[in-house]
Amino acid sequence: MKRKGSKYILAGIVSWAADYGGLLLLYYPGGLPLGVATTVAFIFGLSVNFALMKYWVFARSRRGKQAVLSQGAQYIALSLFNLLITNVVIYALSKHGIGPEISKILTTAMIVCWNFLIYRRVMFKERI
Repeated sequence: MKRKGSKYILAGIVSWAADYGGLLLLYYPGGLPLGVATTVAFIFGLSVNFALMKYWVFARSRRGKQAVLSQGAQYIALSLFNLLITNVVIYALSKHGIGPEISKILTTAMIVCWNFLIYRRVMFKERI
């Protein structure tokens, strides 16, 4: 469990850096609207995250085409929920003068907690 937790944290850092970096690049120098920049960066980070979770962190999870399709569908559903929460929180905090460089960190901290439990116990449950 300790090793899996460490791998989860490292994979999360890499995925988050892709998401966070993408958001800041798309929003500030890129000039995209905040909602668009948040969504595009979020999807990029998700792609990185799914690959790392499926094939590195939870490598002992179910294999095969059907498993990948099932896990992919679950991942998309959870990701859509996380995207909704991300946009709502970032938008709400922006109305209180808190920029995306801070609100993204707060939102991510919230999401990381429930994602690990869902990944470990449901989505990427290890084969017996």
